[in-house]
Amino acid sequence: MYDLAMLRYSLACITVAVLATSSASTPRPHPPTSADPYKLPGYPVFIKQCAPCHGEHGDGLGQGARFLTPAPRDFRRTQLKFFSTDNGVASGKDIYETIAAGIGGTSMLPFAQLGEATCWSLVDVVAAFRERGAREALEQTGLTGTELETAVAGKCNPSPASDLPPEPPATVDTASRGLILWREAGCVTCHGEAARGGEVQVAQRGGSTMSVRVPDLTTGVLRQVPTPFNLANRIRRGIGGTPMPATNLGGDDLWSLVHYVKTLIPEGAQAIADPVWGRLPAARLTGELPTSPDDPRFAEVPITWLPLAPFNAFDRSVSMIGVQPLASSTHIVMRVVVPDATRDVPSKTSDAAPDGIALRVTPVSKPPVLPVAGQMPVLDRAVTYTGAMPRVEDPVFIASGFENPEAVCKTVAPAARTGTSTYVQGTWRHVIAVRTEMSGPPNASQPLSVSLAVFNGSAKRGPLPTAFSAWRELVVSP
Repeated sequence: MYDLAMLRYSLACITVAVLATSSASTPRPHPPTSADPYKLPGYPVFIKQCAPCHGEHGDGLGQGARFLTPAPRDFRRTQLKFFSTDNGVASGKDIYETIAAGIGGTSMLPFAQLGEATCWSLVDVVAAFRERGAREALEQTGLTGTELETAVAGKCNPSPASDLPPEPPATVDTASRGLILWREAGCVTCHGEAARGGEVQVAQRGGSTMSVRVPDLTTGVLRQVPTPFNLANRIRRGIGGTPMPATNLGGDDLWSLVHYVKTLIPEGAQAIADPVWGRLPAARLTGELPTSPDDPRFAEVPITWLPLAPFNAFDRSVSMIGVQPLASSTHIVMRVVVPDATRDVPSKTSDAAPDGIALRVTPVSKPPVLPVAGQMPVLDRAVTYTGAMPRVEDPVFIASGFENPEAVCKTVAPAARTGTSTYVQGTWRHVIAVRTEMSGPPNASQPLSVSLAVFNGSAKRGPLPTAFSAWRELVVSP
């Protein structure tokens, strides 16, 4: 299933994203301060690309926030997670890297495709919201004048980072020493002896405890790109806004623990799992629309495996799908392969939500992850379910906070169901078609972007999808 072509393609895509995070030609120690975020050049991009989740005021209250776990970051009140500085304040470069590379295993996708200058403009907006939030909170305590400015600077200005000690060669001996430190430094308390994480109780001040979901390191999908430098920083400095603490490890001990953690992480796992923007090869469609997954025309285009971003970071039950698109001037038709361990089909004895697939199409290059009504052309949408979803007025929709997306998407096929689906040995094969209005097949002069979402009944999200792909731009063979 995970063939060599898919592996090479995924590695190439993530390499682009990672290189973008380290190739900023003019890295700044920190962005400009005392700026009005709403007047910065990057704010229109923030509104389009970031506000649907993070909110137009950077408070984490965007339209899509209620569907996401973990919740989008509140830049005004919450410490940024990843930093390389001694005082825990993320520098401009730290913020840039998070924007460009995304946060692995979550709905925060990479945005390196927007380009270096655009990513830096978003850095300025995030930093401006951070300062505005800090200033407002400190003003409420009664601080004014010089005292206020000093306090704001302390919360928003990153300190110079002390250099990490040089990394020695990774050997069996250094990794073995790291295993001992894994136990002695208390890593097992939250991550577990086998680093599989899970639900743990973390002690708080005053004797109370807090329930925390700790990621499974052995999946290889880490929130930050797992370079040795990043791993060393997370061990040494912790993760902002979480119970992951800093440690006093230094020198060879720090790197020994890094080398042990690297042994837990399958090589290349992050590259395969991270959804990234890219191009999607398609074959030219002629004749009648395919109606069966066995239609031989699908074999004209190689299968492309697309990593999925989960709406809930702790549910990776469906993490990748394979697609084979065919395109004409009127339709996009795909065969979609979905590895799914459970077959969820509603019946007279079961009212569980069905498995399914959704396809969105838009004549926009590099559209936002979550389009908002009025910001871009209406999307065409098609949905294939293995059974009928509840109606929009059904209580299950109301309980989930679901809103009819017709303000953003238009259904161009029968609302209940379109296409066909078959399930064989743990794999769904869907055929899904969406109608488009173009003068010819997608090409460089009239690009067409597509994104897919998966419904998995066993995830118990009702009518809401479980995971989604990054946008891909169709490239149709001559």
